[in-house]
Amino acid sequence: KLRNAFIALWGAQERVRITNEIHMRRKQVTDLIRLRYKAGREHKGSLLTAEAKEAEAKLETEEAERDMRLKSRALCVAMGWDDYRLVCVSEPMNIAALSDWASADSAQGFQKFVVSTLSVQQLEIQRKIAGLRTLAARGEHSPDVTLRGSVSRSSSDWPPDDDSWSAGVSLSIPLFSGGSVVNGVKKARNAEERAEANLRSGINDSALSLHGKWNDVKNAVDYVEVMRKYLVASRERAKISEAEYSNGYLSFDSWIIIEDEFIRFEKSLLSATMSALSAEAGWIHAIGGTLENENE
Repeated sequence: KLRNAFIALWGAQERVRITNEIHMRRKQVTDLIRLRYKAGREHKGSLLTAEAKEAEAKLETEEAERDMRLKSRALCVAMGWDDYRLVCVSEPMNIAALSDWASADSAQGFQKFVVSTLSVQQLEIQRKIAGLRTLAARGEHSPDVTLRGSVSRSSSDWPPDDDSWSAGVSLSIPLFSGGSVVNGVKKARNAEERAEANLRSGINDSALSLHGKWNDVKNAVDYVEVMRKYLVASRERAKISEAEYSNGYLSFDSWIIIEDEFIRFEKSLLSATMSALSAEAGWIHAIGGTLENENE
């Protein structure tokens, strides 16, 4: 919960940065369109569209700032602070480092983490308890052996100097307990076998679940790299299309589509990065790790 609150605040901070950049970019576009409109080189529809997109970008910036304050408060709550304060966080992990981590031996060795999962540990404890109950039930059916011994010294004088000792052994066998003891042992053994079967089933289920969690991490990390390539390509296209529009080689409608695509991929990369970090946190939680494990 704390890790996800941290990631959410970092994402909100990044969203504020990105929306501010988008707002400034939209404002520059509007200024350019306004100049071309006044010069008679662009129609009013293009200007109104640019102004609407600028207003939308300003709204998204304000929403992002409000959301950042909310996420900051959520992190304070997750940390147990009674008083609210506006906090900022650094990047939770460099996504390149996360990509290296996702390519490590954990991909082939996630099976070793199965025994550390909470569900498997609980089933292991239940199996041990069932085994102890079986031993206790068998103990009630076993003979009871008692050893007794005493040593004494007596005499008419003081100190006494005549030694005497005695020892004895008694053996009791539950002959008249009927079938209750036998049934108790059988019932306890059945419960132990059931606990062992539950443990085997739990291990298989946990292995399957961990495999899915690992796939989530790997898929999320790979998707970040794909979005990064798209962003690089769309940034280059936006740069070229802006020059072409300024020189009259590209229409406003074509240019604004390329601009919108660049902005969309900027937002998509942030969302993909947050998803990868959340998937990593989910993996560490699933294997029974703690926040300290994220630095390993």
